[in-house]
Amino acid sequence: MLQFNKPTVYLQRPITVLSIGNSLGVEFYEVMAELIGLEVFVSPPEELEDTEVMSLGERIGVDFIFDEEGGTSKKTIRPITPSPRLPSADHQEQPTPSE
Repeated sequence: MLQFNKPTVYLQRPITVLSIGNSLGVEFYEVMAELIGLEVFVSPPEELEDTEVMSLGERIGVDFIFDEEGGTSKKTIRPITPSPRLPSADHQEQPTPSE
């Protein structure tokens, strides 16, 4: 399952499974699997409706914005990664005594 941490992705029309995959940096079949989970059945080059794209965005945690001006596609992707654990304040490394 694809999961992102609410990145913003700008898409140009026509919006297809292939273009979404390219914009997200994933394979088209991963996008298709998520669409099938939403009961949306399309082929990779087939154009998606806006409501289908928005539903996909909600499912995978992406804010899709439609670039109506036909400019360059921009994207900001931040996949969810586990945050590193910081040492607790009561767990301090003890210095070793010098001889």
